Amino acid sequence: MELSGLIREQLEQCFRGPAWHGPSLTEVLAGVGDSAASARPLTAHSIAEIAAHAAAWKRVVAGWARGGEWQEVPPELDWPSPAAWPESRSGLERAHEDLVGLVGDLDAAALSRRVGETSLAQAIFGVAHHDLYHAGQIALLRKAVPGT
Repeated sequence: MELSGLIREQLEQCFRGPAWHGPSLTEVLAGVGDSAASARPLTAHSIAEIAAHAAAWKRVVAGWARGGEWQEVPPELDWPSPAAWPESRSGLERAHEDLVGLVGDLDAAALSRRVGETSLAQAIFGVAHHDLYHAGQIALLRKAVPGT
């Protein structure tokens, strides 16, 4: 399998499943309603805020995949205010689809391009790992919110 195919496969498994470790980001978000998405049971970020953050980083890395240069991500882009839950959820889906679509067009030279202190390929794999990290947080938040 070529590298771009492997990266796309990893992005999809971490976002949609099946992931070998447990639920993917999409799987832990399934069935989350408006009130659960905005709840803060652990004085942590809400599910909606985490989804907006995950979408933001998919957009940042997609910008790099389009040839953009690395630059510091300001806090308002790193943790944007979420939209209403259905829009936040669909925004995450669109950001994911955009990134996955871009990966298929990247050759080895593009994937090797440096973005900051890493390669574009490592940044894209990082987005997949980022999904899993936040999927774990969301799974814990769901256990702390009654009815989810």
